[in-house]
Amino acid sequence: MNAARVKELMTPYVKQQPAVVGNVGTVPAFSTDYVAFEETTVVSNTNGEVVDDQVCCIAAQSTSKGNGECLVSTGAQKGNRYRDVTNQRDRFEDQVSGLTNVVIYGNNTPGAPGDGGMDMTINVTNGVETCAHFCPLLPGEGLDVLALDPNATDVGAVTFQGLPAEQYE
Repeated sequence: MNAARVKELMTPYVKQQPAVVGNVGTVPAFSTDYVAFEETTVVSNTNGEVVDDQVCCIAAQSTSKGNGECLVSTGAQKGNRYRDVTNQRDRFEDQVSGLTNVVIYGNNTPGAPGDGGMDMTINVTNGVETCAHFCPLLPGEGLDVLALDPNATDVGAVTFQGLPAEQYE
């Protein structure tokens, strides 16, 4: 794949559109392509114990579970996500790790192995983006449009994180 094509695929998407929200009582439709700020913290717990608000490995208790092993790990990411379902690509610029992850689905990457889908980690140094490594995707992987179940019930107005919102179940 030539450098110009890589740069095109890694450039943040500019044709984002705001979501179109229906009236109360109808299920809203969302924009196919969007930009969002995401902040995520994940705790993975295998045989750990919850003590107050912490997850801990307690030797005496973990021996009674499984094979006596305990593993608690955490991860975090915070940054901008550029979701482009129309062109089957996704970009996440992580402020925690400083890395950018770009996933190109389908046949958007001519010359790539398999069906053309690739998951790439990008290093950005002084504004220059370089592919640090990539993995081919399995055939058939792709992005779906963000949508609510068409049978969702509108349960009314709520406040979410201090902002007005409409709740659907």
